[in-house]
Amino acid sequence: MQAEPSASSSLIGQTFDNKFRIVRLIGRGGMGEVFEAEHTQLGKRVAVKLMLEKYNGDREAIARFTREALAAGRIGDPHIIDVMDIGTAPDGRAYVVMELLAGQPLSRLIEDHGPLPLNRALKI
Repeated sequence: MQAEPSASSSLIGQTFDNKFRIVRLIGRGGMGEVFEAEHTQLGKRVAVKLMLEKYNGDREAIARFTREALAAGRIGDPHIIDVMDIGTAPDGRAYVVMELLAGQPLSRLIEDHGPLPLNRALKI
């Protein structure tokens, strides 16, 4: 995901459901934007994936977004992001709250270092 300035930068500082305060935009993909956020009661950093505005009102896209979040949340595997919550943002867009991982995207790692050695690729 590539972080780009957008209208969503106005979300910085907003709080969803009185508990997730948006801190910064991490990246943007085909269906949504991912933000770093803080759980205001626990003080824990999380990732919030927010659907793009162009999908507002698209019931099929919202249903798929929600199904994917629910499926990921049920898997319970250490190699799958843990989904903690789902909801609706103040502007009506669906969002998913996930664990926040440190690191860099695989695409950047390959871009910076070229093809990975087999042992490292297998670990990833």
